[in-house]
Amino acid sequence: MPQPAATPRTARRGGVRTILLTLAALLLLVLGFTVTSSLLAAVSENRWWMLGCGLLCAIVLPALVASWIRSLRRPSGSSSQTSSGGEETARPTRPTTVSLIVIGNLVAIVGAGLLAPATTARRLSRHGAWWVESIAAAVGRDRKSPVVRGAQRSFEWLASLLPVEQQVEGPGPVPVGQNDTGIAVPAAPAAPDLSVPDSALEPPLPGEVRVRFERRGSAVVLPVVLHGPTSHASVKMLFDTGATLTTVDEATLRRLGVFISTSDPTIETHTANGMVRRAVTVIEAVTLGVARLGGGMTVAVCDPCAKGDVVGLLGMNVLRHFKVTLDDEAGQLVLWPRRRASPGGDLADIRPFIRFTAASGSWRGPMLTVTATLHNQSPRPLRYVKVVAVMREGKDVGKVWGELRDVPARGEARLKLEGLSPVKSARFELQLERADW
Repeated sequence: MPQPAATPRTARRGGVRTILLTLAALLLLVLGFTVTSSLLAAVSENRWWMLGCGLLCAIVLPALVASWIRSLRRPSGSSSQTSSGGEETARPTRPTTVSLIVIGNLVAIVGAGLLAPATTARRLSRHGAWWVESIAAAVGRDRKSPVVRGAQRSFEWLASLLPVEQQVEGPGPVPVGQNDTGIAVPAAPAAPDLSVPDSALEPPLPGEVRVRFERRGSAVVLPVVLHGPTSHASVKMLFDTGATLTTVDEATLRRLGVFISTSDPTIETHTANGMVRRAVTVIEAVTLGVARLGGGMTVAVCDPCAKGDVVGLLGMNVLRHFKVTLDDEAGQLVLWPRRRASPGGDLADIRPFIRFTAASGSWRGPMLTVTATLHNQSPRPLRYVKVVAVMREGKDVGKVWGELRDVPARGEARLKLEGLSPVKSARFELQLERADW
């Protein structure tokens, strides 16, 4: 019998429902693609690898499954069959390609969130922002526009919904010892050997390294090789002993496979125009002549520092590893490698990435217990971390400390510091005393 015609109101509801379902499907596709491609970055952070694998997992595989299901033997005849009573009965429907793509991405999102929440959160926060910036650049949009920033914050908000906390217990009660000032403080607790290499230089270097430089007026320009997670670049940098940190422009960082996110920490730097905040990140290594500084080097992102073929400033966090002499007659920079004065890494490089939250302390007699969450905002994991809680009362100083073996990249760890303190103060300050990448 004829079906009743749809009313305009019913048609409008159907159109709205179709639009909402289409938007939901696109959102799931974008999230599924971002999650799968970000997780596969554990194998390689090459953008083409991530793009190809993301498309394969989010679209191609579900489409192939849908095609395979449709190829199975179907009931003969048309899409509807007539019963013995003359009534039409609908043939069982097969899932469409679009529905299989939506279901596949939903399973990927939920599965990643349940099976590896911490890894998913860290990679979604890091690489999700990169996808947004790449798409914005491809369509000619400003990466700093409110739309792009809002999309980046959305990925970071989604990542924050997943648990990433790692419970790590610090040392227990420790005996009281004497430091070199004569003030009683907790002695170092008995702990496993946390020794680290005593040098950031790799491999062993000759006693003297010579690098030919180029004079540009009063400026000295050096050839430098910068190493990133996916590639390296031979560039020119300005020799600047007044710069605390080495600076690199964002275009060069992208060539190295380093991508800046809104979650990256920032520092204040002095410029001719006053104080400016700049994002900081980490590259793998810096090579000067035959001298290679590896194990991670902190750089500040500075586009105004790049002029012409100069991509940035070679600052003191690289130069302090050498005794430097300028040989103007030979046109060479002479470098003598220095060894680290003490093990534990370069704290000046690591401190910008460290943040403490949820810090609290309690006294039980002379015993002080401090708990806090240490956030590692760098793209590299931390090792051999030692944190000190310092209490001051006049000239007296009391300290308790705790150690962590590992803190994941862009992750956090719960820290417990406990010990005896001669200074019973209501306030304490947390300090990073040792860490290494």
